[in-house]
Amino acid sequence: ALCEVQAASGEVSAASAQVAGSAESLSAGASAQAANLQEVAASVQELASTASANAARAGEADRLAGDARAAASA
Repeated sequence: ALCEVQAASGEVSAASAQVAGSAESLSAGASAQAANLQEVAASVQELASTASANAARAGEADRLAGDARAAASA
C-alpha cells in the first residue's frame, strides 16, 4: 500500500509540474497577445490622427479652391 501511495504521489507531482508549465506557457502567450494588442491600438490611434489631419488639409484645400474661383470670377 505504501508503494501505491508513493507512486500516486509521484504521479500527482509530475502532473502538477506539467500544469505549472502549461500555466506558464499560457501566461507568456497572453502577455505576448497583450503587447501585440497595444501595438495595434497605437497604430489605430496614429491612423485616426492621420485621417483627421488629412480631413483638415482637404478642408483647407477646398477653401483655397473657393478663394481661387472667386478671384478668377472677379
